[in-house]
Amino acid sequence: VKVYLFFNKTIKLKKLGRNSNIYFVALFIFLGVIYLFVFHTNFNFKYRTLEFLGTKDTKTVMEKISSKIYRNIYFLQKNNSLTDFNEDIWYRNFDPKDPYSWRDLRIHKIMFPLTGKNVDIVPFDSKGYLMDSTCNAFVNYGEAYSITTVGISYVKEKSKLNASVFCFVSNDFNGNWVSIQANGKVYGKINDSYDLNSKGTWQKLSFSTNCDIGEISVNLYFLKALVKDFSTLKGYVIFAYPVYQIIPKDSLTLLPSQQLEYLNSIDNNRITNSDIYKKFVFTDNLNKSSILNLSFIKFVNLFIPNDPDILRNWIAKYVSEDTTYHPLKSNIKAGFYTESFGEDRISRWKFAWQIFTKEYNWKQKIFGGGFNFLNWYGYYFLKDKTKSDYPHNPFLYILLYSGIIGLLLYLFLLYKVFYYYIKYIKEYYLFFIFFLITYFFTFFSGGNPFDPPIMGFFMILPFFVHYIHKKEKFH
Repeated sequence: VKVYLFFNKTIKLKKLGRNSNIYFVALFIFLGVIYLFVFHTNFNFKYRTLEFLGTKDTKTVMEKISSKIYRNIYFLQKNNSLTDFNEDIWYRNFDPKDPYSWRDLRIHKIMFPLTGKNVDIVPFDSKGYLMDSTCNAFVNYGEAYSITTVGISYVKEKSKLNASVFCFVSNDFNGNWVSIQANGKVYGKINDSYDLNSKGTWQKLSFSTNCDIGEISVNLYFLKALVKDFSTLKGYVIFAYPVYQIIPKDSLTLLPSQQLEYLNSIDNNRITNSDIYKKFVFTDNLNKSSILNLSFIKFVNLFIPNDPDILRNWIAKYVSEDTTYHPLKSNIKAGFYTESFGEDRISRWKFAWQIFTKEYNWKQKIFGGGFNFLNWYGYYFLKDKTKSDYPHNPFLYILLYSGIIGLLLYLFLLYKVFYYYIKYIKEYYLFFIFFLITYFFTFFSGGNPFDPPIMGFFMILPFFVHYIHKKEKFH
C-alpha cells in the first residue's frame, strides 16, 4: 500500500496508509532483526533460539527453512547449491577462538583464560572447549566416545585438507584416545592423536590428507573403552583453536606467497554432514586392544542424517519402508539431472508428462493419482526413497495430483484471476504487475499452485476487489 500510494492518490488508500504506519514500522524492525539474526550471529545462538521457540528437531527445521527460502530466491543463487545456501544462512561467522561458532557441540564447559604447561603455543584470546564425565556420550558395544563437529564442507574438486587443533589432557585422564580427525570423502592420513604418554601439557594435533569430490567433516574426538557411559571417566580434555583449510589440487602448484593469498580467500566455514562416512582409520598412538570392540558400522550410522519427513517417520513405525514407497511400474526416463536451471526444469517437466501418459491409468488421468509422484520425483532426481520432490510447475503439479478435472478447475480459476485484474487494471495495475512477477516464479519453481504463499494472496485479491466494487455499485 505504501508503494501504491506513490502512484494512486485515492483518499481511502491514503487513510489506509496512515493507519498502517505502525505495522509498516513493525515490519521494518522485524526484517532488521531477521537480517541480524541470520548474518550476524553464530550457529550456536541460532540453534538455541530455535530450541527456545519450541522446535523439537532443530536441525531438520533449519534445513526446511533453508530449502523454502532457497526455492524463493533460486534465480539469485544459480551459482550456489542448496547445500552452499544452507551453510551461508546457518553456519557463517566461524571463529576458531570461539567454540560457540563451531558446527556441533556436546555438553561442555568454556575455559578462559587458558592455563597449563606449554599454553603459549595456543593463539592468544582463544577459549577452551572442556569436556569431562558430564559430557553426553555416544555408546556402541561397550565403547563410549564424544564427537564434536568443527565444520563440514562440500568439496567440488579433488583437494588437499589441512586441519589442526590445540589440545590439553589432564594428568588424571583415564580415557583411551583423544584426536582430531576428518570423515567423508578423504583418504590417506585422516587424523592425529594426542600423546597420552605426555599428559598435562598442551599439544598441537595436525594432519594433511587428500579429498575427493563430496562432503567432508572435521571432528574432535575422545574415547573411553569398555564402558557404557562417561560416569567412570576421570580428568578432562580441552580443545582450542581448531582450523582447517581446503586447497584445490591446482593451487598447490602456486608459489608459497600465492598459496598464502589463496588460503586467505578461502571461506573456512563451509561445512555439511555427509550422507555416509565411508572411512574410519585408527592410527598413531591408539591403544588398539582397548578399542578393538568398537563397531565400525554403528559408528558410521551415527552420521547418517535423520529422515526429515516427519509423516514418513510416523508411518514407518507401523508400515515398512517398502510399502510407504510405491515404485513406478513403467520404465520412465527424462534425461539426466543437471545444475543448469533450464535443463533441470525441462527434465522435471518431461518426467511429469511421462508419469501422466505412461504410469497413470484412465481413472488417474481424469481424477489424479494423489501424492505418489512426490516420492517418484525424490527417488528419480535425488536417488532417495525417503525424500520428496516435485515438477516445479503448477499445471503439471495439479495434473498429477488431481488429474484433468483438477487442471480444468485451476485453469478456470486462473482465467477469473486474469479477467478481474484486467477489468480493474486502471486502478490496480501495480498489483497486477506484482501478480505477474510472483506467477513467473511459481511457473518455474513453485512447489504447488499457491507457492510461495504470497501467490495465494495475489490470486484472492482480484476477487476481493471485485466484491468491493460490486458492493459500492449496489449502494
